[in-house]
Amino acid sequence: MSTIKTKNIQHPSATEPALVMNPDGTFNATMDDVVAQSLNGGTFSFRNKLINGTFDIWQRGSNFSVAGYTADRWYGDQTTAKTRVFGPQGQTYGMSLSGATTLVQSIELPLVGKAGEFYNGSTWVLSWYSTTDTFTPNVEFRDATVDAGGVAVTTGTPVAVETVGIWTRYKAEVTIDQDPLGTSECLSVLLASSGATSIAGVQFEKGGLTELEHRPLSADLALCQRYFQKMPILFLYPVAVNNPLVVSAHVVLRPSMRIGPTFNGTNTRANGVGFGNLTTDGFSIGATASQADASAYFQDITLDAEL
Repeated sequence: MSTIKTKNIQHPSATEPALVMNPDGTFNATMDDVVAQSLNGGTFSFRNKLINGTFDIWQRGSNFSVAGYTADRWYGDQTTAKTRVFGPQGQTYGMSLSGATTLVQSIELPLVGKAGEFYNGSTWVLSWYSTTDTFTPNVEFRDATVDAGGVAVTTGTPVAVETVGIWTRYKAEVTIDQDPLGTSECLSVLLASSGATSIAGVQFEKGGLTELEHRPLSADLALCQRYFQKMPILFLYPVAVNNPLVVSAHVVLRPSMRIGPTFNGTNTRANGVGFGNLTTDGFSIGATASQADASAYFQDITLDAEL
């Protein structure tokens, strides 16, 4: 066994060393674009600051023709058709767009007006797979997902990185050179397509480009449910009585939601079924009845706490 004693390791054509050895034996490495399977686990997990960047979670459905949320955490601003499709090899799903559309995902800031890790001077990389070269990226601090008054940061011109079948991966370097406003709640990532295309595997990460992160479905679903949850049916069934009866229950939400959500659902009966006490952790639902046929339920329940 032999020992190589050196301070730095540098390629002859490089302007700076790739490895700088510290006196205590540790080293600093300069890494730009990295393709390394090892980065998909361990301390390198959750590199992607976007939730559902692989388009695996679709709680609202798989086909949309109106402006609004589509695949979880992804907002489309046009009425063009937005449909779930299979993504490139190694990914599960993507989204097909029938025409010009801007897709938006807003990353929650740690506190209103506080940039957190998205501090002024930090550098990031936004990457995505698409079937055409039609996307223009933009990143800005916003008060909400639908907000025309954001503070844009510098987003570079997209460049092609690799091709996988009909899909090409693009990247754009992002320099955060602005501070959020005092009212800013999120950092919004916008991908505006000028025409029909498909998109998959969107990643926003600090530093240089790495392979697309694939998180367990259960982990990404839990992250999505902080902002949106769907329940098929909630039943209430009072027993037969001659006098009015109040039946109520409290539904506990796990995971907790970002804020007390907006409740939507179809009330199937007219016997006083209602809900209330909406909090980040749950809500109450109840019914009053004065007849034997007092069954009641809500169906198609959604709980919305999006930015």
